[in-house]
Amino acid sequence: MRDQANLLEAAEPTISEEEKYRRQIYWMEVQRLLELFSYPDFPNSGVITVGTGEATVMLRACSYLRLQLRKTALGSISDAVLERGDLDSEKFTGDERQAILCYCFIATLQETIIQKLPSLAVFSPGTLKVWKVLSSPVARLFSKRNQPSDDISRLEMSEVWQVVVLNDPVNLMSYVTTVFKSVLNLPEEVATQRMREVHELKSSIVWKGPKDKAEIHVRTLQSWHLQAVLRRE
Repeated sequence: MRDQANLLEAAEPTISEEEKYRRQIYWMEVQRLLELFSYPDFPNSGVITVGTGEATVMLRACSYLRLQLRKTALGSISDAVLERGDLDSEKFTGDERQAILCYCFIATLQETIIQKLPSLAVFSPGTLKVWKVLSSPVARLFSKRNQPSDDISRLEMSEVWQVVVLNDPVNLMSYVTTVFKSVLNLPEEVATQRMREVHELKSSIVWKGPKDKAEIHVRTLQSWHLQAVLRRE
């Protein structure tokens, strides 16, 4: 898994400054995940310990690694195969086989965390504020977004905006449901329904309201590596 993570780091494309700092945060979470496998007794015991306070970081790191593996080492595999989970490692060889084993292992780890630690903390707007001070370009970008004119503010508050989540072939259905419950505070039944809409209809409107709050929800869902977009109703 560490080898795969190192390959991903080397494969990063040219990106914007804002995205660069965002990915630095994601990469720090991946490093924290890898640390779980660095303890001296792990090769003998095969046991890792994930505390309640670390669960959200571990889940996001797993999601990020799986998405990046899909873009790189598993790029030749179709979305349909990934969604079905039809990944028999015996059909592959070399680096691709190693990547598939890593991809499936991370999914198992995610499922285990979700089952054992169902109550998760949210990647809150307060955490998003940390990004503002990472660099002056990012700070200026947030400053411009957060200081609209009075006329624009009144207009946006009177409008209804939708938070839409699009389907992807990578994230587990249990993971998507957990994120909906944690980020949007949806009841289990509603979160599951929205997840099924994403999976079966390829998109779902998961929240409606004023633009400022909708933007926060979109950014928070994106920080969990879901394909969330903002849409005016």
